Amino acid sequence: MQNAQETQLFQSVYKLMLCWHESVRLMPKSDKFSIGQTTTNLFLEVLTDVATAYHLTAREQKTRALQSASVRLEKLKIMIRVAKDVKVIKEPKYIEYQAKLQESGKMLGGWIARLLKNEQVK
Repeated sequence: MQNAQETQLFQSVYKLMLCWHESVRLMPKSDKFSIGQTTTNLFLEVLTDVATAYHLTAREQKTRALQSASVRLEKLKIMIRVAKDVKVIKEPKYIEYQAKLQESGKMLGGWIARLLKNEQVK
């Protein structure tokens, strides 16, 4: 791999962010600039954390960046749930987003687990 954008995790979150962008375009203005923008910002922060972790060489720093991405992914799940509960997105979209966020979370968790395992071996 040459860069972070080629990782499966980055691509998964990026594609989901593009889907979210389409949902935001359909939101009423009041929701677009609150729930919509806040959630978009979280997507961008997760992508930034993943790219940062990819380029770091120190395991401790890499783990910290990935843990930050993990926390932000949890916040994304909450925001998407709020969007569904206030009827900004429909149930089928919510289910799709949650499934894809779960998938991304598993990839992220696996990366963190590998780093921590390698740290314990040394």
